[in-house]
Amino acid sequence: MFLWLLTPSLSFTKPLQHADRAQQAFSAAARPSLHRALPAIETMYAQWDKASSKPRYHSFVPALQAGMGKLNEYYQRTAASDAHIIAMGK
Repeated sequence: MFLWLLTPSLSFTKPLQHADRAQQAFSAAARPSLHRALPAIETMYAQWDKASSKPRYHSFVPALQAGMGKLNEYYQRTAASDAHIIAMGK
């Protein structure tokens, strides 16, 4: 069963909006967008970290922490790759 079905309000939508905005920031069909990936990941992580300390998101803390763990994994992978550095070059 989905947790959001048990939640009387739509309080779960705000953290999901951060993920949607991040995905939109580094996906583009017509132009390079890798240079926007790290800022998008950092912003999403910060917003989820902030949300996880708010009482209204208490029910979602395990999911937010799992998501933040995955974001951290991707962030660490960028440190092991030169692709992002190359994408930032002119």
